[in-house]
This record gives sequence, structure tokens and C-alpha cells, in this order.
Amino acid sequence: MRQRYDSMLRNCPLPRLWGLSLLGTSLRVYAGEVATGELEPAFVGRPSTNHILPYDFLEGGWNIDILSQEGFNKMKEIVEEIIRSAAALERV
Repeated sequence: MRQRYDSMLRNCPLPRLWGLSLLGTSLRVYAGEVATGELEPAFVGRPSTNHILPYDFLEGGWNIDILSQEGFNKMKEIVEEIIRSAAALERV
């Protein structure tokens, strides 16, 4: 997933590339800055390739419920930024 995101980030015409990961109604938001290649949240490597992941691995990573007001506000914020960025690109 990260490799595919990185390749899309290099080719994104907008200043920021958003990525959304959903588990049920739980949302994790990724934002990549095209100019710097930085991605938030930062990559967290697997603690060990030979063992089962710890119970709390990436705990809190999917902390936004898309059915909540917070989830609605976050989605609205992302869409508004994409629309503004695309409009600015059209003016250029």
C-alpha cells in the first residue's frame, strides 16, 4: 500500500495527496506533501517479521469514526481542500 501511495505521490498534480484507510467505520487519514514527499502519519515498521503483531500495534491509528460529527468534519475538510487545490490548478 505504501509503495503504491509513494508512486502516486510523485505524480500528483495537487500540492497534497490524501489517502483514506477504512476498517468498518473507523478511518485513518494519510496526507502526503508532494513538494517534500513527506507522509503523515509516519511509517511504522513491523516490530518483527517472525512474530505475531503486538495487540496494541498501530493502536489509535483508525481513531476517526466516519459516522460521527468529527468524521463528517474531517471528510468535509479534505474534500474542500481538494476542490480548492484543483481550482487553483485550473487557474494556472
